[in-house]
Amino acid sequence: MIALQIEDLKDFTAKLLVTAAFDDFLFSKGTIVTATTVTIDGRLNKEFFDSDQLIDEQGYPRRYAGWAECRELAFQRIKGKKLPLSFHFVLLAGGACAAHIAEQAASSYGNSVTPDQIDGLFLNIQYANGHILCTTGVSLHTFTLDRLLEQTWDNYVRQLFQKLQIAVTSRD
Repeated sequence: MIALQIEDLKDFTAKLLVTAAFDDFLFSKGTIVTATTVTIDGRLNKEFFDSDQLIDEQGYPRRYAGWAECRELAFQRIKGKKLPLSFHFVLLAGGACAAHIAEQAASSYGNSVTPDQIDGLFLNIQYANGHILCTTGVSLHTFTLDRLLEQTWDNYVRQLFQKLQIAVTSRD
């Protein structure tokens, strides 16, 4: 797990809420606190969809909405003259990205974790008291002492932030 403090809040929130920079992520859940508190559950209601809509473009099953599908809803709750008191979004790597991260860990480090053992590769984004902190996390269906998948995910997030020119201060 890494913790990255965002240095330029305005730039980061614009990339998160206005641009497609994070649209490859899935949306697990979120909470936005303004005059009221809004909680959004990103889990898909399977009975709402046809079975073919529950499979993504790469053939992976969809359990969560894409960030692209929820981004505008979050933006509408946050925008305005007053800053929110806080917000917290939990994004996760999609099926193809999670499989890529697992394969990268296996090829680079000889990791034994397979894509089907991954429950989630998470990116937590928390805003409070004028600061945004992003933390990573890994959840597996099976127990392992191996931390190579976690290190590979952490490196992926660091590289993504670098590519998006998001300035951070490491808090790990």
